[in-house]
Amino acid sequence: MALDFARRGEEVIGVAGQQPLRGQPFEAVRIDLRDDDAVEHLLDRTGCEAVVHCAAMTDVDACETAPDAAWRLNARLPGRLAAAAAGRGLRLIHVSTDAVFDGVRGGYAEGDAPSPVNVYGRTKLAGERAVERAHPDAVIVRVNFFGWSATGRRSLAEWFFDHLRRGIRVGGFTDVRISPLLANDVANVLAALLARDVTGVFHAGAAHGLSKFEFGRLVAREFGFDEDLVTASVSAAAGLAAPRPRNLCLRSDRLARVLGVRPAAVEGGLTRLHELHRNGYRELLSGMLAPR
Repeated sequence: MALDFARRGEEVIGVAGQQPLRGQPFEAVRIDLRDDDAVEHLLDRTGCEAVVHCAAMTDVDACETAPDAAWRLNARLPGRLAAAAAGRGLRLIHVSTDAVFDGVRGGYAEGDAPSPVNVYGRTKLAGERAVERAHPDAVIVRVNFFGWSATGRRSLAEWFFDHLRRGIRVGGFTDVRISPLLANDVANVLAALLARDVTGVFHAGAAHGLSKFEFGRLVAREFGFDEDLVTASVSAAAGLAAPRPRNLCLRSDRLARVLGVRPAAVEGGLTRLHELHRNGYRELLSGMLAPR
């Protein structure tokens, strides 16, 4: 996200946490976001005008087995950051997740009642509510996204890509449906919302939903891999620690009205993912990771 904002010409200060960065086209600071004082000192030192909060514990099974850590990062931190931002008159965008819903029917709009089924979803919903209480003018954006990351292990697209390019057969859930956007497109959405006088909850999902099995097949097709390497599987048989909602597809009608654009198609996002790969974007990201 920070790289995309910097490429738009914004003055960016990225928070790198425990992972040092090098060669990035923006200032990066290393702080422990769990430290109350560090968050407030950072906002005071930078003199920033807006905060885009993306940090979270996103490994769904890890959240299930370490709930205390998940609550600290996904619920408590957003509330503290929101209070600090509100006290300084700063704009705030808080990035949340489609997993706040139970996945029974899909096609969720912003006004639909959340009902998460696992620790990850419950902690992210608690984070949303903490943000709303502390900073009523904040923007909350629920997303599901894919893209390239510095570590190469952060998204479903990378997982499929890395297996398929090595000719490894891999399962894709037929019983879990999502509406994912390319991470770079999500960054554009966040920038556009920052440029407008808006508040409240927005959904940022693709134009249509699909199963993770179908998504894996599309990844194979886009990159010229053998589609038959993606086999059908079901989440219930995968031995996962956390239950998975079945249908988390989002409706993005409010976002479309505010921005005046239609939601992007998954296929178009994968085409742009491929273009980024050809242009060395993945190597650029990985090269920004400094040795610990």
